Amino acid sequence: MASLKERGRYYYIRFSKNINGERHRVTKSLGIRYKEKALEALEKLEEMEERGEIDPYSDQFDPQKIWSEPNISMRC
Repeated sequence: MASLKERGRYYYIRFSKNINGERHRVTKSLGIRYKEKALEALEKLEEMEERGEIDPYSDQFDPQKIWSEPNISMRC
């Protein structure tokens, strides 16, 4: 599950899941200023997580890099 938050002028995404009763959270910046684009990014990244294409809980996860790929609309 993911949620969208605003910090200053930029939006960030927070992924959370429960493992054995413990909540694990990961917060990463989207680098997006506009709410409509941030919501679109949130939906696409959630879909990619559900399909297993990305792992937001790994250290190498960078949503800005994934979102800025030119063929992101074709992958989702």
